[in-house]
Amino acid sequence: MNACSLSKTDQPIRWLLTKDISVIWLQAQRPWDSVAESAKNKIIKDFDPDAFGVLQVTLPNGAGMYHCIDGQVRHRAVEEMWGDGQRVPCQVLDAKNPKRAAQLFAKFNTSRSHVSAVYRFNVAVTAREPVELACSRILASLSYVAALDHEPNSIRAIGTVLSVYRQHNADVLRSALTTIKDTWGFADGAVDGAIVRGYGLFFASFDDIDVSRLIKKGKKRSPGQLLEDARAYRELFGIPLASATSKVLLESYNRGAKKSARLADRD
Repeated sequence: MNACSLSKTDQPIRWLLTKDISVIWLQAQRPWDSVAESAKNKIIKDFDPDAFGVLQVTLPNGAGMYHCIDGQVRHRAVEEMWGDGQRVPCQVLDAKNPKRAAQLFAKFNTSRSHVSAVYRFNVAVTAREPVELACSRILASLSYVAALDHEPNSIRAIGTVLSVYRQHNADVLRSALTTIKDTWGFADGAVDGAIVRGYGLFFASFDDIDVSRLIKKGKKRSPGQLLEDARAYRELFGIPLASATSKVLLESYNRGAKKSARLADRD
């Protein structure tokens, strides 16, 4: 990541017209439509000019527009209240492209819980952060997308995807998602976080898995039924839901198999 001082001494404050500030690179910011109406309304209702703070923006593009890295809701609040002819304090950072803007957005928003993990992930992909980029490529190879909508191929549990990758490795994540897709396609609930984590744990725990058998056994349950059984195991054994999901998969896999073909429960 390129060095970039965020000091107000190195990057002095400039007062820019709100009409010259916009979210130019959507892939490097949280979409405005994703901000809850309640949050927008609260900021406007409670707006205090003395507590406005400073917006972080990039260098202007060829049209003289500054991409808003941080502070788009406050920027919108000013326009909603007083129109687009207002000037607001901005720190103009040395960023000229969506990759750098995304890196800075991630830096500013690392500790802000109201920014969804999905948006952080997509911004990190734009910033070409290695872990997120690797996970994104795995998702894309299977036609999945990280999104909060309810499209069949959307994965909302992106924190789980990153966790499986970091805790295990890329092969485990790819095997888990491929098997889930081959079992249920894009069925509702198939990529629930507990299911993805459970399949990840299963693939990380065993070496000689007959994937075709796992898929065949998996098809006998819906994703919802798998979760229901896993929750029952969680209560029975007092174990995490991911471990319970993996345990359900193991028992289903071994049922009816020859002794030599069974996988040994390591618990």
